[in-house]
Amino acid sequence: MDGNEKVKVKDYLPIGSVIKCNDNNKYVIVGRFIKDNGKMFDYMCVKHPYGLLLGQKLDFFNDEDVLSCVFLGNINYWGE
Repeated sequence: MDGNEKVKVKDYLPIGSVIKCNDNNKYVIVGRFIKDNGKMFDYMCVKHPYGLLLGQKLDFFNDEDVLSCVFLGNINYWGE
């Protein structure tokens, strides 16, 4: 994703989802389609179950880094 492509929101996990990534840790999705240091990422996350603690950094992942979805975040009537 280079930032100029149209993105179908339904193809991505919703905010609030808990995912297990290829580093074998669990994360909560707190943002999507984020640019960090000039690179686009699908998900912005914090470690589960701790959240964002003082002095910690946010973690960024792409869809291919997600091994599984442990919990699916809220999806409204329109699937967003």
